[in-house]
Amino acid sequence: MRDVSVRNSQTCVSKASRVLSSHMLRSGVIQGPAYDLRAETCDFFLPDRSWEIAGWARLAKRYGSRVVEWFCGTGELACGLARRGLEVTGVDLMPEMLSVAERRAAGLPVELRPNWQQDDIRDAGLPRRDYDLAIIAMNAFGQMLRSDEQMDALHAVRRHLRPGGALAMALELAGQESKSEQTGIYGPLRSVPTGWILRKVVHARYDADTQVSNFHDHIEVRVGENERYFEYALSLRHFTPDQVFRLLTKAGFAAIGMYGGFDWEPWHDGAAEWIVCAERPFE
Repeated sequence: MRDVSVRNSQTCVSKASRVLSSHMLRSGVIQGPAYDLRAETCDFFLPDRSWEIAGWARLAKRYGSRVVEWFCGTGELACGLARRGLEVTGVDLMPEMLSVAERRAAGLPVELRPNWQQDDIRDAGLPRRDYDLAIIAMNAFGQMLRSDEQMDALHAVRRHLRPGGALAMALELAGQESKSEQTGIYGPLRSVPTGWILRKVVHARYDADTQVSNFHDHIEVRVGENERYFEYALSLRHFTPDQVFRLLTKAGFAAIGMYGGFDWEPWHDGAAEWIVCAERPFE
């Protein structure tokens, strides 16, 4: 992808756009040059996550205090868990996302701040291998479109858990899509800084044969008299319960269960969320 318009050479965020090196551009990873603007603006288009963060914290405390969030993005969930006294590591492939996460964590007491690690879940090698809970939120696992990528990721997650530790993933359930193709215009769902104007046009297409949603987003960012436009594309895989159970079982997980929301009630048809939780067995 490319920047489609730049009306002023002065950037409206804290860093200049840059392109990640080609070895990072793998299947399912966001591609395009405006990584800095993507990182700076993405949270504004998300609803409030307070209930979600509180739910993840309740789940984490069932297993212990050491939590790793894979695909941590801008660190909102990781910092929210850290505020609740959990020892958190946030992992993401994109340095631009981690830069925003570090600024967010600066508002926490030093002893509560998450550790940040730039790494790829598919072949990650974090310093510690004794996490109590691994979290993959917001269908980030769906960024891996191929089964070999999915298995590499699950094996890596398992390696970093202690025996008896758990993985929990919020996924998109295949077959629940209302339309195969749609376009929408969205404004921010949160308060933006004074003088900012944001708008996003999203074109989404779901392919039932591959169970993949393809998103092509156009973002307009205005700060004072400065305007930037950029676009990015993202593909996300949807799953069926059978597919996920097979993947988790093959990767060596057990005690697989499904939840319908962050109150951790059992999943049922029509539930607001689909969260799958599995444990690394004691060996």
